[in-house]
Amino acid sequence: MMIKPILFSTPMVLAILDGRKTMTRRVVKTDRDGLATAAGLLVEPDNDWCAGKLIKPPYHPGDILWVRETWGVGIQASGGIVFKANFQDKRAPLADGQKWRPSIFMPREAARIWLRVTDVRVERVQDITENDAMAEGCSGVVCEHSNSINGGCSDCMNTGWFEPPELEFMDLWDKLNAKRGYGWHTNPWVWVIGFERCGKPQEVTP
Repeated sequence: MMIKPILFSTPMVLAILDGRKTMTRRVVKTDRDGLATAAGLLVEPDNDWCAGKLIKPPYHPGDILWVRETWGVGIQASGGIVFKANFQDKRAPLADGQKWRPSIFMPREAARIWLRVTDVRVERVQDITENDAMAEGCSGVVCEHSNSINGGCSDCMNTGWFEPPELEFMDLWDKLNAKRGYGWHTNPWVWVIGFERCGKPQEVTP
């Protein structure tokens, strides 16, 4: 078991706190589009140039992750550390002259969310299923079938969705990854990391 940090955007932190997010996808970093190996599972390469290349997953089942999120130094009455996710619709009690600090600079001592990795696998990002998109924190827009005709719904074509969770995930993915060159249309290999909330380990060592 290893204890490692993981970054989440504020909307994803909220999804974790709400219990809606139990999975995350992270780009597999390769020199080219090719082989990816995770937890003993081999995905065939697109090109034979990389046959036999081993790419280690960033996390393993049983690892404990501490969540880095956007944070700040609060006034004394707030307890010292405040989190942006707690103040979406109201002014945060930041100390005088303080601004929100990027999640990458959050120290482990300030972490309030701890996760235990339950599963790691690898796949193409476009292979995401409806259930996995929901596990990613995407709820989609459900159709109420208010415009049904002869038992069929002309609004959603009987799919049950105005906007399926996969489409919401696609938009979210592009917001986070398109500028880095890993947009949805490139269909990169991704680590699929399942997790569950857990308590802070009694003894935390680097």
